[in-house]
Amino acid sequence: MKRRAYSLIELIAAQAVLGVCLMGIAALVKAGSRYLLVSNAKSDLQKEAILTLRSIAQQFQETNDDCFTVGNSTLDPNSSTNYGVVFASPRDAKTGAIEYDSAGRLLWCKYVAFYKRNVGPDTCVVRSVARLDPKLPYPPPADPIDLFLTKGYPMSVVSRHVTKFECTKENSNLTMVLRIDLPSNYGKNYGFEMETEVFARN
Repeated sequence: MKRRAYSLIELIAAQAVLGVCLMGIAALVKAGSRYLLVSNAKSDLQKEAILTLRSIAQQFQETNDDCFTVGNSTLDPNSSTNYGVVFASPRDAKTGAIEYDSAGRLLWCKYVAFYKRNVGPDTCVVRSVARLDPKLPYPPPADPIDLFLTKGYPMSVVSRHVTKFECTKENSNLTMVLRIDLPSNYGKNYGFEMETEVFARN
Protein backbone atom coordinates (compact mmCIF):
# COMPACT_ATOMS: atom_id res chain seq x y z
CA MET A 1 0.00 0.00 0.00
CA LYS A 2 1.41 3.33 -1.04
CA ARG A 3 1.61 6.15 1.54
CA ARG A 4 1.10 9.68 0.24
CA ALA A 5 3.65 12.23 1.50
CA TYR A 6 2.82 15.87 2.08
CA SER A 7 4.52 18.41 -0.10
CA LEU A 8 6.32 21.47 1.26
CA ILE A 9 3.58 23.73 -0.12
CA GLU A 10 0.88 21.75 1.70
CA LEU A 11 2.82 21.98 4.98
CA ILE A 12 3.26 25.74 4.60
CA ALA A 13 -0.45 26.17 3.82
CA ALA A 14 -1.42 24.08 6.85
CA GLN A 15 0.87 26.14 9.08
CA ALA A 16 -0.62 29.35 7.72
CA VAL A 17 -4.16 28.16 8.44
CA LEU A 18 -3.11 27.07 11.94
CA GLY A 19 -1.45 30.45 12.53
CA VAL A 20 -4.61 32.33 11.49
CA CYS A 21 -6.70 30.16 13.85
CA LEU A 22 -4.30 30.74 16.74
CA MET A 23 -4.31 34.49 16.12
CA GLY A 24 -8.10 34.50 16.19
CA ILE A 25 -8.17 32.56 19.45
CA ALA A 26 -5.58 34.93 20.97
CA ALA A 27 -7.69 37.95 19.91
CA LEU A 28 -10.79 36.42 21.51
CA VAL A 29 -8.91 35.73 24.76
CA LYS A 30 -7.54 39.29 24.83
CA ALA A 31 -10.98 40.78 24.18
CA GLY A 32 -12.49 38.63 26.89
CA SER A 33 -9.80 39.62 29.39
CA ARG A 34 -10.29 43.29 28.52
CA TYR A 35 -14.06 43.02 28.95
CA LEU A 36 -13.58 41.34 32.32
CA LEU A 37 -11.17 44.05 33.52
CA VAL A 38 -13.48 46.86 32.39
CA SER A 39 -16.52 45.20 33.98
CA ASN A 40 -14.66 44.74 37.28
CA ALA A 41 -13.46 48.36 37.20
CA LYS A 42 -16.99 49.67 36.60
CA SER A 43 -18.38 47.45 39.35
CA ASP A 44 -15.70 48.64 41.78
CA LEU A 45 -16.45 52.29 40.96
CA GLN A 46 -20.17 51.81 41.56
CA LYS A 47 -19.54 49.98 44.82
CA GLU A 48 -17.14 52.67 46.06
CA ALA A 49 -19.53 55.52 45.22
CA ILE A 50 -22.47 53.78 46.90
CA LEU A 51 -20.49 52.95 50.04
CA THR A 52 -19.11 56.51 50.26
CA LEU A 53 -22.49 58.22 50.02
CA ARG A 54 -24.11 55.67 52.33
CA SER A 55 -21.45 56.28 54.96
CA ILE A 56 -21.86 60.06 54.78
CA ALA A 57 -25.66 59.78 54.83
CA GLN A 58 -25.72 57.52 57.89
CA GLN A 59 -23.55 59.93 59.87
CA PHE A 60 -25.31 63.05 58.58
CA GLN A 61 -28.77 61.80 59.58
CA GLU A 62 -27.76 62.14 63.23
CA THR A 63 -27.09 65.87 62.99
CA ASN A 64 -29.40 68.88 63.39
CA ASP A 65 -30.57 71.17 60.59
CA ASP A 66 -29.16 74.18 62.49
CA CYS A 67 -25.63 72.83 62.70
CA PHE A 68 -24.41 71.89 59.25
CA THR A 69 -22.88 73.88 56.46
CA VAL A 70 -21.80 73.19 52.89
CA GLY A 71 -19.44 74.94 50.52
CA ASN A 72 -15.90 75.50 49.44
CA SER A 73 -12.96 76.82 51.41
CA THR A 74 -13.02 80.61 51.83
CA LEU A 75 -9.21 80.44 51.71
CA ASP A 76 -9.46 79.61 48.01
CA PRO A 77 -13.13 79.88 46.92
CA ASN A 78 -12.33 79.22 43.26
CA SER A 79 -10.52 75.97 43.96
CA SER A 80 -11.94 72.78 42.51
CA THR A 81 -11.03 70.97 45.74
CA ASN A 82 -11.85 71.47 49.43
CA TYR A 83 -15.58 71.42 48.68
CA GLY A 84 -17.81 69.51 51.06
CA VAL A 85 -20.03 69.42 54.15
CA VAL A 86 -19.41 70.00 57.87
CA PHE A 87 -21.89 68.97 60.58
CA ALA A 88 -22.07 68.43 64.32
CA SER A 89 -22.40 64.90 65.68
CA PRO A 90 -23.69 63.51 69.00
CA ARG A 91 -21.34 60.51 68.82
CA ASP A 92 -18.29 60.42 71.05
CA ALA A 93 -15.09 60.64 69.02
CA LYS A 94 -13.45 57.80 70.97
CA THR A 95 -16.21 55.31 71.71
CA GLY A 96 -18.57 56.05 68.81
CA ALA A 97 -21.53 55.96 71.21
CA ILE A 98 -24.25 58.62 71.19
CA GLU A 99 -23.86 60.79 74.31
CA TYR A 100 -26.65 62.11 76.56
CA ASP A 101 -26.66 64.40 79.59
CA SER A 102 -28.37 63.63 82.91
CA ALA A 103 -31.66 65.03 81.57
CA GLY A 104 -31.61 62.69 78.59
CA ARG A 105 -30.69 65.37 76.07
CA LEU A 106 -28.20 64.76 73.31
CA LEU A 107 -24.68 65.99 73.92
CA TRP A 108 -22.92 67.31 70.84
CA CYS A 109 -19.42 65.85 70.83
CA LYS A 110 -17.66 66.73 67.59
CA TYR A 111 -17.68 68.24 64.14
CA VAL A 112 -17.42 65.87 61.19
CA ALA A 113 -16.30 67.03 57.76
CA PHE A 114 -16.38 65.26 54.41
CA TYR A 115 -14.68 67.20 51.66
CA LYS A 116 -12.66 66.93 48.48
CA ARG A 117 -8.92 67.08 48.94
CA ASN A 118 -5.79 66.38 46.92
CA VAL A 119 -3.92 63.46 48.48
CA GLY A 120 -0.69 62.98 46.58
CA PRO A 121 -1.44 62.81 42.86
CA ASP A 122 -5.06 61.79 43.44
CA THR A 123 -8.21 63.76 44.32
CA CYS A 124 -10.15 62.12 47.12
CA VAL A 125 -13.09 62.56 49.45
CA VAL A 126 -11.64 62.65 52.96
CA ARG A 127 -13.16 62.60 56.44
CA SER A 128 -11.91 64.71 59.34
CA VAL A 129 -13.13 65.05 62.93
CA ALA A 130 -12.77 67.94 65.38
CA ARG A 131 -13.76 67.26 68.97
CA LEU A 132 -15.92 69.67 70.95
CA ASP A 133 -14.54 70.38 74.40
CA PRO A 134 -16.66 70.69 76.41
CA LYS A 135 -19.50 68.71 74.89
CA LEU A 136 -22.54 70.89 74.33
CA PRO A 137 -26.21 70.23 75.23
CA TYR A 138 -27.35 72.25 72.21
CA PRO A 139 -26.43 71.88 68.54
CA PRO A 140 -23.54 74.25 67.72
CA PRO A 141 -23.35 76.02 64.36
CA ALA A 142 -20.91 74.25 62.10
CA ASP A 143 -17.58 75.82 61.24
CA PRO A 144 -16.56 76.06 57.58
CA ILE A 145 -14.16 73.71 55.81
CA ASP A 146 -11.36 76.18 56.65
CA LEU A 147 -11.30 74.87 60.23
CA PHE A 148 -10.11 71.49 59.02
CA LEU A 149 -7.66 72.90 56.48
CA THR A 150 -5.91 75.32 58.85
CA LYS A 151 -5.91 73.28 62.09
CA GLY A 152 -4.41 70.17 60.53
CA TYR A 153 -6.89 67.67 61.94
CA PRO A 154 -6.16 64.06 60.93
CA MET A 155 -8.01 62.91 57.84
CA SER A 156 -8.84 59.53 56.40
CA VAL A 157 -9.48 58.81 52.73
CA VAL A 158 -13.06 57.71 52.03
CA SER A 159 -13.01 57.56 48.24
CA ARG A 160 -10.36 57.97 45.53
CA HIS A 161 -10.34 59.10 41.86
CA VAL A 162 -12.99 61.75 42.64
CA THR A 163 -13.74 64.31 39.93
CA LYS A 164 -16.90 65.74 41.50
CA PHE A 165 -18.18 66.03 45.06
CA GLU A 166 -20.89 68.66 45.35
CA CYS A 167 -23.03 69.32 48.42
CA THR A 168 -26.05 71.62 48.47
CA LYS A 169 -28.22 72.59 51.42
CA GLU A 170 -31.94 73.20 51.34
CA ASN A 171 -33.60 73.64 54.75
CA SER A 172 -32.69 70.45 56.64
CA ASN A 173 -31.86 68.48 53.48
CA LEU A 174 -28.42 67.74 52.11
CA THR A 175 -28.00 66.75 48.46
CA MET A 176 -24.72 65.14 47.46
CA VAL A 177 -23.38 64.39 43.99
CA LEU A 178 -20.32 62.16 43.73
CA ARG A 179 -18.49 61.23 40.54
CA ILE A 180 -15.55 58.84 40.38
CA ASP A 181 -13.48 58.45 37.20
CA LEU A 182 -10.84 55.81 36.65
CA PRO A 183 -8.50 55.92 33.63
CA SER A 184 -7.88 52.60 31.93
CA ASN A 185 -4.99 51.26 29.91
CA TYR A 186 -7.10 51.40 26.76
CA GLY A 187 -7.29 55.19 26.32
CA LYS A 188 -10.69 55.59 27.98
CA ASN A 189 -11.94 56.83 31.33
CA TYR A 190 -14.59 54.83 33.14
CA GLY A 191 -16.78 56.83 35.50
CA PHE A 192 -19.79 56.54 37.73
CA GLU A 193 -21.88 59.42 39.08
CA MET A 194 -24.40 59.11 41.88
CA GLU A 195 -26.70 61.58 43.63
CA THR A 196 -28.48 61.16 46.94
CA GLU A 197 -30.48 63.32 49.34
CA VAL A 198 -30.58 62.95 53.10
CA PHE A 199 -32.12 64.98 55.92
CA ALA A 200 -31.05 65.78 59.47
CA ARG A 201 -33.21 64.00 62.07
CA ASN A 202 -32.09 65.52 65.40
